[in-house]
Amino acid sequence: MMRAWLILFASGLLGLPTITVRGFSPSPTLPIKLPTILPVNGVIGGSIRISSFLASSRDDDDDDEEEEDKEESINPNDLETPDERRNRMDNVRKIQKSFYRQLQNQQQAEGSSTNDRTTTTAISDSCNTILKNVPLWRVQWTELPGYQNLLNCHVAHYTHMFHTILAGPKPWYFGHVFLPGGSENLDNPDYQLLSSEESNNKTKATYTGVLMQVADSRQLEDGRLVLVVQALERFQVIEATQHTPYAVATVQLCPDTELAMTYYDKAQSMARELSDDFLHDQDAWGAACAAALEAAEQLRQFEYRPVLVQSSTMGAVAPLVNYDMDVDVETVFPLDMDRAQAQKERVGTVMEKHLFSASPVDLPDNLKQLDLEQVGQLEHEVWLGVDELVKLLYQLNPNPTSPIVTPVPTQMLGLLPRGDCCSQQYIPWPGDFKLDQFANRLEDYAAAMPPTVGTYSKSPFVRYDYADNPLKRYPILRRAQRLSFVVWILMENIGPVGNQPVVSRQDILEMHSISERLEAARDRLKAINASLRRVADQQ
Repeated sequence: MMRAWLILFASGLLGLPTITVRGFSPSPTLPIKLPTILPVNGVIGGSIRISSFLASSRDDDDDDEEEEDKEESINPNDLETPDERRNRMDNVRKIQKSFYRQLQNQQQAEGSSTNDRTTTTAISDSCNTILKNVPLWRVQWTELPGYQNLLNCHVAHYTHMFHTILAGPKPWYFGHVFLPGGSENLDNPDYQLLSSEESNNKTKATYTGVLMQVADSRQLEDGRLVLVVQALERFQVIEATQHTPYAVATVQLCPDTELAMTYYDKAQSMARELSDDFLHDQDAWGAACAAALEAAEQLRQFEYRPVLVQSSTMGAVAPLVNYDMDVDVETVFPLDMDRAQAQKERVGTVMEKHLFSASPVDLPDNLKQLDLEQVGQLEHEVWLGVDELVKLLYQLNPNPTSPIVTPVPTQMLGLLPRGDCCSQQYIPWPGDFKLDQFANRLEDYAAAMPPTVGTYSKSPFVRYDYADNPLKRYPILRRAQRLSFVVWILMENIGPVGNQPVVSRQDILEMHSISERLEAARDRLKAINASLRRVADQQ
């Protein structure tokens, strides 16, 4: 079974952007391999060819059948010319936009009259960790922060949901929540979303999800919606305010423990200074979480490169989100003292507002002091495990004279530090470490031809610290957090190895800390590499 998996893994059939290498010396042209079939996760699941549902043309055989149907048809729409059909669909879309715009205006008017948020576009207080009226897309798979997807939406209730979202202002938010069986179980009482007080042992529903944003959308002539969506932040469903035709809920955003701990001491001091009435631990933790979310919001335009639906025909919609090298670096990482101070003051204002206006947030279990050294050590060990995996695959290549395809997405290679993760200084990796050679060569190639490096086209390779300077402006914890999610793309299609159980995407999403995910990834890589090493020893 291990040999069968190895052949699949080494042949690059995991549906990932990959780098072709010979003997671990990247070729000058660094050929990038992209599968001809990309996953389009929708309520129908499975994989379909992007061009097949974006293109309007049909095969010749289909054209003959279409002519026969036209002769027998009594539907005038079947006899339309292409121009007539295009004009009719334009009118249909205008009516749709008018309907959903009126619906949005009505909901916003109701919200202002009741002093509550009733719009289906999720809006948050800048000082709060709570999002109200978040439409939920409950489907049969889990998404992780840092991932993106091309959705093919054709079911009526979810098409209606996305039209309603798109009629509102940006950002177009919705929640992605795992539901076994998808739409089949939306009305199943066993999977009903209850309030947090009612949920204990009364439902099989999943309450941990991820906040998504719609980056772009396109409506096809048959009414389906094609959307590029990107996963942003973990959340916990607090209460469902609507169950049908689709769920709507109040959710609480959940930044990783380490990111919130960055602001916890300051929040505690602020709570003590402002009032003796605060529950210092819970109030301070909520303020620290709000500060971490504000800091994440400031980095989002760098961390999430915009992608258009039309790019999918050129292979630009990769499974992982790319950093945006076109962003104004000074806006995101200001060196100007006044602008940098203004960013810090915004975070401080968010903490203060949260202390006065938001509900306390329970502290996570086993809360520990922030240990950047531990996070860096785990990050380092994960990269060593990935590097060993690549070398073992090369060793087990049945045909050493032919190239082996390493399934390491270029977006993941962009997270590779230039030196030891455990130090602020650039310390070389071990002498036999290979991944930095790939990343450095990709970086050099990207500097020469930025539009064509990455997943295939129009998705440039970006090193996380491309805007390099002595201050190392991109936060180390953000880099480690992204790695803690994206590294699992290498392992999620692998079954049990030895005594170690499979770690599902939902398991990963429900982990509350960067260290916990990195530790799980390190252990999983160790188990996989040990199995591969045993196979190599038997040869």
